[in-house]
Amino acid sequence: MMLRIVYALRQKSGEDVPLSWWLAFGISSFAAASLHYYALLAAFMLNLMVLIELVRVRAPRREALRFAVSAVLQVVLYAPWLSTLLAKMGDMTGGRFWIAPLGVKSLVQLVLYPLVTPAMSVGAARLFGDEASALLPGVLMVVAVVLTLCATGCLLAGNIALLKSGERPALAPRRGAVLYLGIIALGGAVSLALGTMVLYYRYLVIALPPLMLALAVGVCTMRARGGWRALAGAMLAVLALFQTVSAVELAYDPANSAVRDAVLDVAYTDDGERRPVLSNDIIALGTLATHELVDGEAGETAPELGPELVYADDISGYWSAAYDCFDPALACTEDAEALASSAPDGEIVWLSRNQGEDSAAVKDLLECGFTKVDAQTIWSPYERDTYVITLLRAPESR
Repeated sequence: MMLRIVYALRQKSGEDVPLSWWLAFGISSFAAASLHYYALLAAFMLNLMVLIELVRVRAPRREALRFAVSAVLQVVLYAPWLSTLLAKMGDMTGGRFWIAPLGVKSLVQLVLYPLVTPAMSVGAARLFGDEASALLPGVLMVVAVVLTLCATGCLLAGNIALLKSGERPALAPRRGAVLYLGIIALGGAVSLALGTMVLYYRYLVIALPPLMLALAVGVCTMRARGGWRALAGAMLAVLALFQTVSAVELAYDPANSAVRDAVLDVAYTDDGERRPVLSNDIIALGTLATHELVDGEAGETAPELGPELVYADDISGYWSAAYDCFDPALACTEDAEALASSAPDGEIVWLSRNQGEDSAAVKDLLECGFTKVDAQTIWSPYERDTYVITLLRAPESR
């Protein structure tokens, strides 16, 4: 709709931009913004492009008024969620968000994300074994870099060809690329303003369709030999097939249930008594809570179905509101040490993700008098991460 409006504004015929286009543009912008805060950035970029075009072509007052009404409508509809957005931004300030600071690895992920995802390197090891796992990701990265450079060349060549011909689609390559790069720039600017990183590679999936449109238009207008197009198409097809196969293989790997099964095994004593299960990872506990609630027999209550699950939120308390739906199978607390110290005599289970066997939480519990009975490390293919299940015995005096 943004492209339609911009094309119409550039026409010399003097005809109005259809009112239905303005309505569709405003409503779809609001709908996008309601889904994710990076879609909000994308909607902002699209509205900014339209505003710049209105100023550039000195559009009639009626079109400027229609844009103003559309923009006001978007803001009014989004207003009920604005307080939540501002509160979330307050929680993320000062480096308290979960995304790690920008480094070389994350920068490469941002640049190559349209072609190569991090799951593909893990999929290489799963599909081709350990020997190929060290080589194949490097090969994929080289292919992705080559394709990225080719795509950039296609965009530039296609844009030049369209400008020379004066054809209408000339805007698509430029605007699609600007939107994608603009999302990265806006995400970086917001990160600097908040003092914490809020830019993550998978958030850019929102800006991929305009980039795909830009690439398609650029390739179709580029004058190149068919052999080069066939080679680029074959390379893209291989990447797409490998990415799909890798994602499916990781998602449906039977080993994904290993963490859940291991926790359920250790959460019960030989006498059938339950040990409290604490964790710093909501994904595993949410899976366990759902498993226990769904698989229980009719008429049973949640506490009778399985282990007591407690999510020890060490970032901030806003997560707990989202997981109250698991109550009473799953409870949330910000102070795992205090909860563990109040546990009755016996043993507790600590489940940690990506922290190793000597995590800070385990060390704190050991300093409180707990002793380590056993620990096991389990790899989760879907999460592409390791989990450590530690069995701890409470002090005898408690």
